[in-house]
Amino acid sequence: AAIGDEVLQAIHDVHAIAAEASNMEAMVEKFLDEAMIDDISSAVSGASLDDVLNARRHQQDQNQRVQARADELLQEAVKKEQHEKNLRELEDAVSASAEAAASKKSDAASKDAKSKASEKSTRIIKPYVADVTEFLSETDANRKSASLKEENDLLRKCLQDRSNPRAFTSYLSAKTTF
Repeated sequence: AAIGDEVLQAIHDVHAIAAEASNMEAMVEKFLDEAMIDDISSAVSGASLDDVLNARRHQQDQNQRVQARADELLQEAVKKEQHEKNLRELEDAVSASAEAAASKKSDAASKDAKSKASEKSTRIIKPYVADVTEFLSETDANRKSASLKEENDLLRKCLQDRSNPRAFTSYLSAKTTF
């Protein structure tokens, strides 16, 4: 029942994030409408139409990049919640199998003494099987881990700096190529 409550809470959090994103999108639309009115009034006051259109296109591109990144972050949050759910299920399964193994071990101890004598004569030798699993070298793993930590710290700083509206824009310009 506790796992069910946690899953419902996680789903509720995803919906809360989506609602917040919807509210932000409405605020952006309102801002864009006001900006369009300002652009039109400035165009009438002498600014060239091409300059206004270029500025508007630039802002639309920027909004699209921000929206795409917000969608990515939402998907990552959903994947993380699913991963945590899977981990909890695995931990539960491991603990259940450990309990079952402990009960089998106590039963097997009594049978083990009886079967040792007969087992020596019927023991089959199992051949060695090579494990050819490829692993990532430690230096590559550390390098990738360090770069991911740096990017995570930069994103965290951008998200925490609410007083600077261009913080996330600076991150996008640093991490994207156009």
